[in-house]
Parts: sequence; structure tokens; C-alpha cells
Amino acid sequence: MRAAWCLMPIMLLQPLHWGLIHEAIHSHLLPRRNAEEFWARVLSITHWLPFDATRFCHLVHHRFSRHAYDRADQYGGHGNYPLAWLRYRARLIGGAYLSVLASPLIAFLPLARGSV
Repeated sequence: MRAAWCLMPIMLLQPLHWGLIHEAIHSHLLPRRNAEEFWARVLSITHWLPFDATRFCHLVHHRFSRHAYDRADQYGGHGNYPLAWLRYRARLIGGAYLSVLASPLIAFLPLARGSV
């Protein structure tokens, strides 16, 4: 139970942490570009995210925001609504959160055979 209470501040500060990374992605964090790039990378590393990949994916998210895949929270009117609601929650919890946690592990995958 004590460990859960220790995690509470981290859980509460995570949206603020992501908000700072988000502002850095859009170049709104600091006025000097070099300082912003440095602090954006520090914030990303402490959030266990690769900054360049996160920036790229987030900017693609803005560019193609009308795509159905990027609007998973909107019900398209097809199929059973309760089932769509459950699918969205499973994707949000299982897909988005777990993929964010697992994506840095890609760096530890071995190189393909024969590509030396």
C-alpha cells in the first residue's frame, strides 16, 4: 500500500509532464531553439519516450487527424454501441498505454541477420 501512495504523485504529474513535451514538440516551450531542443529531449527521456519518434508521430497525428484510425473516440454508427464502447476502452488501455510503455524496447531488438 505504501508503494501505491509513492506512485500517486507520479501519476498526478504525468499529464503535466506530457504537456511540457507536447509544447516542445510544437516549439512553444522556450524562446531559444537550442535550449528548447535540449529540454525537450530531457523531458522525453525522463518520460521514457524517444523524442524524435514521439515528435514525428505526434505531428503526423495532427496532419491526418481526420482519419478514422485517429478518431477512435467517435462512434461511427456502425455495429453495436456497447461493443464499440468496450473496444475503444480496450484499445485505449491495452493499445495506447501498453504500446507507449513497450515502444522503447524496440531499441533492444537484435539487428536482422545478414545486415552487418
